[in-house]
Amino acid sequence: RMIERFGTGSQDDRLVAFSLMPELVGRSLEEFRVDDEAGPDINLIYGSGHVAAAQPDVVRCLFEGQVAGHAAGAPQRTLVISLNGKISAVTRTIQDDALPGWFTVLAPEADFHAGDNDLQIFELRTTNGEQILHPCSVTDGETDG
Repeated sequence: RMIERFGTGSQDDRLVAFSLMPELVGRSLEEFRVDDEAGPDINLIYGSGHVAAAQPDVVRCLFEGQVAGHAAGAPQRTLVISLNGKISAVTRTIQDDALPGWFTVLAPEADFHAGDNDLQIFELRTTNGEQILHPCSVTDGETDG
């Protein structure tokens, strides 16, 4: 059943496609309204928009972080990871009082290129049926882990 659900690791691997909102993945940011009202501050613990030119096959496509000030018991927040102008992944903050505001998500390796990629994180909010992106300020707290 695991292979059926997540794939074998081949090029058509479904693990990354196993997204919270797969209908958004791959869409251009230009298809959405980006609001002036900022989203929450994000402390990005793991993951980066950079791929070393000397090792272009090593892509750190796992993102892990924490929404600053997210209190235990607060409603989940929906976060959108964008690389180079398109949505690469959608996730929510974890509902665990021991890890308030934490999130983890995989982005497809194919969305990266060698060098610096345009990484943006947004909070997705729906107002009157319209999905609106709110840009988050991202602090890079990445470790070498």
